[in-house]
Amino acid sequence: MKRIAVVDDNQTFCIFVKQILELNNYEVELFASADELFIVKDIQSFTLFIIDYNLPGINGITALENIKFNPNTNKIPVVFVTGEPSKELVDIAIRYKVNDFLSKPIDPDLLVQRVNALLPMDINSVS
Repeated sequence: MKRIAVVDDNQTFCIFVKQILELNNYEVELFASADELFIVKDIQSFTLFIIDYNLPGINGITALENIKFNPNTNKIPVVFVTGEPSKELVDIAIRYKVNDFLSKPIDPDLLVQRVNALLPMDINSVS
């Protein structure tokens, strides 16, 4: 099963995303901050990160830098999420090679579509 880390301090948003993705057969772990994410010993076992821009402690940009500049995680796709999209933020996301960018509120169908595009089904796991 594909393992997704959702990093957002909005608990309602996290539960919403978790329910949607679990209905689509993804394993989801929730983190209220990037600080919590980066203490996970097996961070490289995630297959996707969904990270909010506005986070307490380590902000979304710094979290993105830590993922993209770490040789153990730099190939793992990142979806950047924000409730305050701006051209500057989109430019930053592009600079750090974010794989996708979503604005809140998130459309559930669009979320699943984007995640599925980043995490294609493993044909060897189909029975």
